Amino acid sequence: MAAGGGDDPLGRFKAEKSVFSFCCGKKGSGKSELAKMLYRTYPYDRLAIDPTHDLTDLGADVETIDELPGRFPVDDDGERVSLRYTPDIGSPTYNDDLDRAVGLALYHPNRRCFLLADEIADLTTASKTPPHMRRALAWGRHKNLHLAMCNPRPKDVNPLVISQADFVYVFRIPHPLDQERVAACIGWPPGEFAERVQALDQYEYLRYDALNEELTHWPPLPLGRTAA
Repeated sequence: MAAGGGDDPLGRFKAEKSVFSFCCGKKGSGKSELAKMLYRTYPYDRLAIDPTHDLTDLGADVETIDELPGRFPVDDDGERVSLRYTPDIGSPTYNDDLDRAVGLALYHPNRRCFLLADEIADLTTASKTPPHMRRALAWGRHKNLHLAMCNPRPKDVNPLVISQADFVYVFRIPHPLDQERVAACIGWPPGEFAERVQALDQYEYLRYDALNEELTHWPPLPLGRTAA
């Protein structure tokens, strides 16, 4: 089994070039910590969609909002704008609200934004994907959208979320259907993939690098990082 070196868990993450990432794993496995690390690393405007209201410690400069502006607010002095959107899951417009949030990042005035979409299955499934999310998956890279998507169950999300990702981060996913979904989307032999997932200790993860077609085993993320 290939092992990651532990010093570069984010791979080729560069602010100047769009990177799509998918993080999966059961609750408490570490996927949200990795997604938050991606969010903190990005030096320009950022938006986190937080349906469960539990994406804490994103950074000291993050403003939490529960109403969406008409467009992404840009600072006149060029300072980074960091937003955390906490939608009302009981709202009759909940699904539309989520998609409008995607549109804020996708159509950023400066054509450069990082979008962290937690609980991505609320935004896109195999049977239903709203317009802005479809556009983000299809040609978000052309607008320099950085996209990090998280969900505990890979089988519940649109397969494009996984197959379009430059990096797929897999924490502990015990259900065989979830293991099979990821393996199918990245083109890895399902039996071998299941063995690698089952060999993960707590907080360890696999990282699939689509460009190099590499699947590597990584140790737990470093703890105690200062939120930027």
